[in-house]
Amino acid sequence: MSDEPDDELTPDEAFEKLMKTCVTLSKVDTSKPRPWTRGMPGYMRPGRALWFGPRGCGKSLAALTACVDVVAAGGRAVYIDVENGAPRMAERMECILKCRPDDVRAAMADDFIYFDGFDFALLEDPVVLKEMSGFLGDVDLLVIDSLPRIFAQLNLNENEPSHCTRLVVKYIDPLVGTGASALALDNTGHTVKHRPRGGSPKEDTFELCYLVAGGQTCSKEDHGTITLVRKRKRDGDEFLNLSLGFGGGDYGSIVADDSGAQLLDSILSLLSSPQSKNWIATKAKAAGIQVGRGRLLKLLDQWAEDPDSGLMETTDGKFGPLDG
Repeated sequence: MSDEPDDELTPDEAFEKLMKTCVTLSKVDTSKPRPWTRGMPGYMRPGRALWFGPRGCGKSLAALTACVDVVAAGGRAVYIDVENGAPRMAERMECILKCRPDDVRAAMADDFIYFDGFDFALLEDPVVLKEMSGFLGDVDLLVIDSLPRIFAQLNLNENEPSHCTRLVVKYIDPLVGTGASALALDNTGHTVKHRPRGGSPKEDTFELCYLVAGGQTCSKEDHGTITLVRKRKRDGDEFLNLSLGFGGGDYGSIVADDSGAQLLDSILSLLSSPQSKNWIATKAKAAGIQVGRGRLLKLLDQWAEDPDSGLMETTDGKFGPLDG
């Protein structure tokens, strides 16, 4: 993350500031693992992440829950919202806090900041940007909800690589200090469902990306499950699958979900050569594997898009093991 801007540096001061970034790598202590963001162990480190999915998939619900988890772990969280509005988000937060200890509710009052209708265009003024950077300088997590509207605010084109980079470098990076995490939310396109809308450079701007689904199953009356599947990794040790139980009076935390990995292993054990989706679904049922047909068909597509899954899709649309 970049330092807060300063337009009044002398040349000597500017050179001194640049030299402070010079590091002797051989002297860096690597004996301790790189820390996770407080309240987000296993799926978020300081840096930039992108959660994306279609409208109604549960991105905002999951991100708000992440903020509560961060605060519950002793951190500070900020939610910049240009998508949902304060009444809706306040209602969601109240539901979540009913399932948390009283001390978490008290901590949220002190260590959670919510912006409703934030105008990124105002950050064009260096003074405003510097003031806002100072105000947010000690947060652990900054959520930005959501990118399509922010691109519109700034008259930027999400299909242009330079515009995607400009959004992150000029407007997002300065808002969070070193050691903080920036989490941006985005939608998928109308035709391509496995990546964010717009050009692929947008996804390349973020080190870690998760595809979100399942929000349609959740409501105040009905309990459902929001899932997050890793689509782009940074360090390689982030959880591949996450889940969040939400709704019906039961609001949990985001946790690792290894059921998908176990299911993948079971499916791979059935395959010695590429087979059609229908063959795999029928074989799985016969083998007693507990998974619905619709879910399995969707999972096959997701697994085939992940180079680390061990499953590939052939040119004729069949699925098989990478070493098959």
